[in-house]
Amino acid sequence: MILKKIKYFLLMSSALNCFTLMINPFGDAQCAGRIVDDSFERGLTLQFAEELQRKISKILPVRVVLSRFAGETLENLQVANFSNRLQVDFFISIHFYKSNFFPKLHIYYYSKNNFEKQLANENLFSCPLFLCPIEEVYRFNINNTKRIAELFFNNLNNTQSPKKWLTQKPLGIPFLPLKGIVAPSIALEIGLNKSDDWHKIIDYITEAFVLTFKN
Repeated sequence: MILKKIKYFLLMSSALNCFTLMINPFGDAQCAGRIVDDSFERGLTLQFAEELQRKISKILPVRVVLSRFAGETLENLQVANFSNRLQVDFFISIHFYKSNFFPKLHIYYYSKNNFEKQLANENLFSCPLFLCPIEEVYRFNINNTKRIAELFFNNLNNTQSPKKWLTQKPLGIPFLPLKGIVAPSIALEIGLNKSDDWHKIIDYITEAFVLTFKN
């Protein structure tokens, strides 16, 4: 299944030659995720991702693909492999949890330590051929990742949301759903009070991403 998906999207990519965004709704057929009100996380993230895909595609000339479909089972690092084979330009992972505070949002990017600048100065990645461990590939685009995360954070807080976002600046941690992704990538972990609360925030998140990608 994954090879068929990669082949199809590679053909589409070469034909369209455009910016490619991948949205990863957390969960799969075997991993239901956390319970939010009366629903499982995997169903809510997929609904949200499909609607975000539709809205962004209507506004921007970009190709938006989802990392999974309903009923699909994903193997370890399969999403990372899919993203890297497609050579996507940006990767977003969507996560939901139950929260009494709404709207609450955390922005993560993958980072193991604070040595990115030091390693960049040592030209670690300037060699044309070298072996890079899967947990280190995020370093290729760490500066772009941080820049985009900060830009999205600022754009989100500038949207005309009826309620003030309960969020903090982007945090770099070894967040497993982002492990192995080469492209600039962030994860959004969103606290929902009720399972249908995502409908109330998706327009503001779409607006923030549109502003971010335009820059």
